[in-house]
Amino acid sequence: DAHAVTLVSLEYTVVADTLHLEAVDIPFLFPELIEIGEEYGEASAIVPIDGKYHQMIVVPVLAPDPIAWLSIGFLVDELLVKELQQLVLSQISLLHVNSDGNWSIIASTLPPALLEDLLNIVSMATWEAGKSVSFTLDEREYVLLITPLQETDDSSIYAVLQRSIEELLEPYYRLRRTLIILFSGGIFVFVVVTVLIAR
Repeated sequence: DAHAVTLVSLEYTVVADTLHLEAVDIPFLFPELIEIGEEYGEASAIVPIDGKYHQMIVVPVLAPDPIAWLSIGFLVDELLVKELQQLVLSQISLLHVNSDGNWSIIASTLPPALLEDLLNIVSMATWEAGKSVSFTLDEREYVLLITPLQETDDSSIYAVLQRSIEELLEPYYRLRRTLIILFSGGIFVFVVVTVLIAR
């Protein structure tokens, strides 16, 4: 179910490519991934292909020694972040920042109307990776957590988790309402019993 598969020779040239069938005997676009794979046995990174970001995994083809490299790419899109949203129970956005400090959105579960505000907050706010900060978005207070996924000299990719404080506190509000009802009911019963005993 990969979106892109490329077979690369040991000399870093493309042997076959499912996205670009005519792209044969040309240099592989991401030789640094193969270099990392040669050192660690495999490599992965989020890379742009034809203007769309892909999670690229590079592994050797063994027979039993390496005879080529297999590059497998999975599209990073709205469907992926929606699946991630179900795991983390928060809104999730994947953001890219280039060496000039310009931020762009790769994919997000936030409504489109809020994406520009999110970019402004992330680019202007002082934040530290791995530590949560609160901010106001669309007149609601959110907690935001930024985690680096990939950092290089010329660009970085971050996962940004956003959760409304109202959503976070909803279980406590529910508990408070239940306690108020129980307390009110207890007082009512106490008053009725007291009146009956007094009579």
